[in-house]
Amino acid sequence: YAGLERLDESGDSHVDFEFNQTDVGLDKAPPCLNDGAPDPNDPDPCEITGVKTVNDLLLVMNFQNGGGLGFVQGRKWNGTEYALLEELLGEGCTGDDFICAFNNNVAIDGGPWDNFNKASNLPVTNLLANSFTEVGINVTQLFGLTPCFGTIQAKTRTSQSFNSELKDFALGNFDICSLAVDKTGPDLSKIGDTVTYTYTIENDGAVEMELVSADDDKIGDLTAEAVAAGCDPLSPGEVCTFDVDFVIPGNAEDPFINVFTVEYDPDGAGSGPNLVRDGDH
Repeated sequence: YAGLERLDESGDSHVDFEFNQTDVGLDKAPPCLNDGAPDPNDPDPCEITGVKTVNDLLLVMNFQNGGGLGFVQGRKWNGTEYALLEELLGEGCTGDDFICAFNNNVAIDGGPWDNFNKASNLPVTNLLANSFTEVGINVTQLFGLTPCFGTIQAKTRTSQSFNSELKDFALGNFDICSLAVDKTGPDLSKIGDTVTYTYTIENDGAVEMELVSADDDKIGDLTAEAVAAGCDPLSPGEVCTFDVDFVIPGNAEDPFINVFTVEYDPDGAGSGPNLVRDGDH
């Protein structure tokens, strides 16, 4: 669900929300007036970092002259392009209610946040007709699954074109899929000691996660131990813990550092990039 206010409702314009499963950001901190890049092929200002992944979502809204809602589209990245999934022409809802969108057709109260007038750039109380839009999309029904969206990009452009000039850009983050991983062991040990490591995995996200692998870079594959401890699957809020005994080898470095890594899939069907988390050293 999204609500957006446009400072200028006149003229045609383009707004889209891009939901990415990988981390997307900027190569320099805003305001990006001069990113200092010496490469002539890397001009100012900042550039977007990160990549699109299969099943990323693009929610497109195009507005007509006068601010009327032209169409809303749900598109999915297929590895080559954002392929169209469903389209809503004008206001209302699609027949399956997967997409709904509405404009304010009359002036409305601007709400508790600040609103501005384009001409004077001064605060105003009321929003003109067609300057506020709300849109909802049933992501799970549209995709048939719930992807692990982690980053949202909100973008506005000067006209109804993917290639028109980018006017405004904002980044946000949220973790639909998230894991917290921890590993504890003895403070001190020496070669030949049998030590016990305790591994804890918590699903602190919003969807069930299925285990792909669990590995300690010094001990080896611990997937079977994790499965036996009930770490597969993990429902939202669920925590699993298991212990592994290990003899410190004769060639162990001092300090002896081992890293625990787990890999989970959001639905066990490869819907997107698997989520990988490292535990404490």
